[in-house]
Amino acid sequence: MYGRYFGMSRGELGPRAEALLEFAQPTTGLDPRARHILCDRLFRLKEQGTTLVLTTH
Repeated sequence: MYGRYFGMSRGELGPRAEALLEFAQPTTGLDPRARHILCDRLFRLKEQGTTLVLTTH
């Protein structure tokens, strides 16, 4: 839904979603290991100059 909002084609959405899921290593909850992995990956994005907006429930 968000990809289409930003003008991405349907063909781009599947591979992009797969890449993002692989990047985030989703879990049912952020156990300490998963949290460390995610924070490390977000830190690398920050170092590249990427703006990050994080939300939680």
